[in-house]
This record gives sequence, structure tokens and C-alpha cells, in this order.
Amino acid sequence: VVRDQIMIKDSGTLHHDFLQQKKLNVSGNVSDFSGQPLPGVSIIVKGTTQGTVTDFDGNYNITDVSGDAILVFSFVGMQTQELEVEGQTTFNIVMEEDAIGIEEVVAIGYGTQKKGNLTGSVSNVKSDKLEIAPVASTSNTLIGHLPGLVARQTSGMPGSDAAELKIRGFGAALVIVDGIEGDINNLDPAQIESVSILKDGAASIYGSRAGNGVILVTTKRGQNQKPTITINSSYTLQGITRILHPTSSGQLAELQRENHLQSGGDPQTAPWTQEAIDKFYQGGDPAYPNTDWYAYTFRDWAPQQKHNLSIQGGSNKIKYFGYFGYTKQETMVKRNGGDYSRYNAQSNVDADITDNLKMSINLSIAHQKGNFPIRGLNNGGYFWQDYFNTK
Repeated sequence: VVRDQIMIKDSGTLHHDFLQQKKLNVSGNVSDFSGQPLPGVSIIVKGTTQGTVTDFDGNYNITDVSGDAILVFSFVGMQTQELEVEGQTTFNIVMEEDAIGIEEVVAIGYGTQKKGNLTGSVSNVKSDKLEIAPVASTSNTLIGHLPGLVARQTSGMPGSDAAELKIRGFGAALVIVDGIEGDINNLDPAQIESVSILKDGAASIYGSRAGNGVILVTTKRGQNQKPTITINSSYTLQGITRILHPTSSGQLAELQRENHLQSGGDPQTAPWTQEAIDKFYQGGDPAYPNTDWYAYTFRDWAPQQKHNLSIQGGSNKIKYFGYFGYTKQETMVKRNGGDYSRYNAQSNVDADITDNLKMSINLSIAHQKGNFPIRGLNNGGYFWQDYFNTK
């Protein structure tokens, strides 16, 4: 039985379907508020990887754009804009400065300054960027956030996994925490308000010791507000990216026999007979063990936990910030591999005694404890010698 069917769509739906099927070549020009062209502006079709950048004259062109697409225009220091194509083929964009970024206050060697007024080479990152990744060493949270900062992590050992920080590839930078030389890894990211790096002439106020640049760390302080209590807790699992597996007993015996034979040795004097090698592979004879030392030694995931509690508040006269945190890391070794723990406590108090007299008290304590066996992962490589040589 054949019956006629009638499909009814409203005009809005038909218009959307038409735009979705229609492919366009979209072009135009991007400039700033003064009319100067902006080269290097990123234009992306929202929700896809399709896009382009403006040329030296601020011009751009994107082919095969859906008629109902949304274009996203973004540029450093400018406000991101989104525009609906709606079947149009030409868009000339005037981008506005990101006023928030320009007005942002940055810590420098002799106080604070607005970004828009800076003349020295200074980079800055705020606390909300540092607290995203639940890592134990604070230096690792800076990776990728500060232009000119080179971070190199050479160990994954709990308590020894901090990154070496260099500015523009020179030697170790000078670290200043609240005006005093310190170690950024003694702090938890939740204690930090902002981190600034001073490069070139901007670091000269600290003298000859600042020849490799300065990392300025500013911890959180009280605010004129009601007491605010913040609790953070995280439990993460760390895994091995890649590690060598030692040869089995059968493989080692076979390699030793082949080495003897390929060197012209007499089969009768070979270190192992073929029968012994077969017994190693079978693993049923206690006289010919074949232990999987990787599976016996390492676990798939090593736990790491972080917990902290802070209180922040104050009035017009007195402001306070208090913090207590606990961090613990365990190794990848199943049995008696050791662990690292750290306790952090901080108290920052600011008081306005008179109109012309202010007092600040900063108290910061970090207690670290590493509990590792004498032939540990980081002790002259003894653990790895045992791991690869034990059969």
C-alpha cells in the first residue's frame, strides 16, 4: 500500500537547513580601535579545527565555511569576539583591548604596578592557574604559564620531583618569597597569590645575584571581608610512562649460551644446556626459577594525596590569612618503596595601627619527611642494579 506523505516545516527550520548546507568563502580585515591592521589574529570556526590567521595587512580568508557557522576571533591583549556567519561572506572586525589584563596589578621588584604601565620585561601568573594541576612540587605548576621560563624535571622520585627553573635558558633564577629569598617548592600552590618573573633590566633592583632573573612569589593575604573558610582535598594516581623490563631467566640463559656459541665456543662447555634453558622457561622446577620481577616489584598506580584548609578575612584595621596543608606521595614500588610527606602552615596578618603606620607579620613553616630504604630509588642507583641483575 502506497500512501502520500506530506512534511511540514516552519520557515525558520527551512532557513537553518539551507544555511547549514550552504558553503561560503568568508573573508575580511581585522584592525584595532585606531584603525591599524592586526597581523596574526586567530580566526577559528567554532567547534572545529578549521581556521586561519590574518596576514601582515590584517586580511584573512576561510573557504568552505558552513552558512550557520560561528567565527571566533582571538588575539593576545584583545577581547575575544564571536560572530555568526548567517550566510554573509565579508566581516571587517575591530578588536578592543582587554582592559582587565591591562589594569591587572603585577608584583615587581619595588612594589606593584599595572600591566599597562610596565616598561620592564615582566611575566605574571595568578593562583587560579597554579591550583589546577594536583602536583606536589609547586615549580611544576609554572610550566607553560610564564613566557621565558624554562622548567626541566629530571626525577619523578617523591620529594625530588621538583623542576629546575631557568629564565631564558640561563642559570638558576633567584627566588624571592614575600620579599625574602626562599624556595618555591616549600610552598603549596594554594598558599600563593601570584608569581612574577623579572627578566633583563627588570631584575636589576636585586643586584648581581639577579643576573639570571628573579622569580617573585607573593603569598595570599587577608581581605576586608567576612571570614571565608576554604577546604581542598584531592587524591590522584600517578603511573609509569615507560620502563624497561628485565630479561627472564630463560632469556638470559639463552643469550649467555648463544654468546658462547657465536664466539666459537664448544657446545659441551656452554654455560647452559638447551634442557636447562627449557626448564627456565617452564618455571615449574624450583632449581630453575623464572620470576617476573617487574610484576613483582611495581604496581600500576602510585597514590598521591593533598589536603588543605585556609581561612581568610578581616576588617578595615586588621586582615588575616591562615593556612594548613598536608601532602603525601608514594612510590611505584609495591613493597617498602618509601614515601614522602610535607606539612605546610602559614599565617599572614596585616594591621593598620595608625593612618601612617602599618604592620605585617608573616609566618611560614614547611616540614618535610622522606622515608626511603637505604638501597632506594635515588640512592646511587642501587635499586636499579638489584632490579636488573636479580634473576
